[in-house]
Amino acid sequence: MSLKLIDYGNVMLVYNNHVGYLWESFNHRINTFLNGMTFHENLTLTSWKNENDQGSGSFIFQ
Repeated sequence: MSLKLIDYGNVMLVYNNHVGYLWESFNHRINTFLNGMTFHENLTLTSWKNENDQGSGSFIFQ
């Protein structure tokens, strides 16, 4: 196995024969979304009004 950093920011644990992979960072998001990432579940992120008011703000990411 080897660990590869792909040009678009994905980190992948790939098999030595380069056929398939065991793990990739794009499937385990924490707090960053990059172009090319996909959601595997129904996910909606909504901004807060401000740092003191956690009510829904102006931005929604689906």
